Amino acid sequence: MQFLFIISAKAQKADSSFRTKNQFVPYPVVGNAPETGFQFGFGAIYTFFINHDPRETRNSFIYSFNMWTVKNQAQYAVQSSIWTPKNIWNITVNGIYTDYPIFFYGVGNDTRQSDEDLITSKRFKFQVIGKHKIIKDLYAGLGLWVQNDSFTADDPAGIFNTGDYYGKQGGNSMLIGYGGAFDNRDYENSTTTGSYLSMLGWTSLGINDYKFSVFNLDARHFFKIDPTMCVGAQFAYQTAQGSSAPFYYLPFIGGDQIMRGYYVGRYRDQHMLAAQSEFRYRPWGKQEDHGWFSLSRLSFAGFVGTGMVFSNQNFSFNDLKPNYGGGFRYMFEPVARMTLRFDYGVGNQNPGEKRSTGFYISLNEAF
Repeated sequence: MQFLFIISAKAQKADSSFRTKNQFVPYPVVGNAPETGFQFGFGAIYTFFINHDPRETRNSFIYSFNMWTVKNQAQYAVQSSIWTPKNIWNITVNGIYTDYPIFFYGVGNDTRQSDEDLITSKRFKFQVIGKHKIIKDLYAGLGLWVQNDSFTADDPAGIFNTGDYYGKQGGNSMLIGYGGAFDNRDYENSTTTGSYLSMLGWTSLGINDYKFSVFNLDARHFFKIDPTMCVGAQFAYQTAQGSSAPFYYLPFIGGDQIMRGYYVGRYRDQHMLAAQSEFRYRPWGKQEDHGWFSLSRLSFAGFVGTGMVFSNQNFSFNDLKPNYGGGFRYMFEPVARMTLRFDYGVGNQNPGEKRSTGFYISLNEAF
């Protein structure tokens, strides 16, 4: 888990005069996890408008997260979403490097806790997607995905070293992306009303003989009950196809976004299917914002969902796994509606195992 604390030189009110101002927010990162020990680092968020009329152009942001551990592990990440005037172009860039341990459980929807294998992963990923507005709220675009991976496991008898998982040697890979999106959400972050539908395909270029394709479908809808309450729903489907698809490109459930309550990558296979719904409530949302300690920035949420992974021609509704939970959020940057999110998720309990749970401290909503 990670604990993030937000610090800024001065707080500003989220009134109409502030809504077109750029803002830089640095913060330290402190945390602890069994596989890493003590974690420490820093991050920063910069939000800005390319067109200073927020009625015509969404705000853009650049976000950086950098962390080290007492076991000489590291993670560096940069993410951004840039909106050009009148939202004609949206360009997203994600870059991350990790030298970090992860738990590996194998492939399939019925992996066992007893097979847990700690592996060290050194991974670099760079992804850029450019989308151009075709007509109102409808976008089409292209992308580039470059990745380098290496994995090692200390236990010679563990499932990683003894199992037949394609791509264990890691190496370089490159994919070309193509697809489109419909987006009429009121806000990109902390959405309260509107819909989002993205269909994005990726095709590998055959580097290291990795020949495969990836397809992602992400559908979301939000409706506002009143100024303090809204409900959101998401349906997600992902698939990786090809006889030479590395195991680490297989879709998975778990983590702080899809199927909260399961360890990230706890289940992975050729297909991933998930649905979740969330109720969000800002009790003091009608009050005027008075800066960092304003109650109007505090909100609460409850969520419920289900999902699974499965191989080709092996789908069954009986394999769906549940998840539910709740938490609270603090909106530390009202212009970009950036939030610090605290969630506790609960999953299923396999026979002979502890119930799956997870506590998450993350930036922004899960969807």
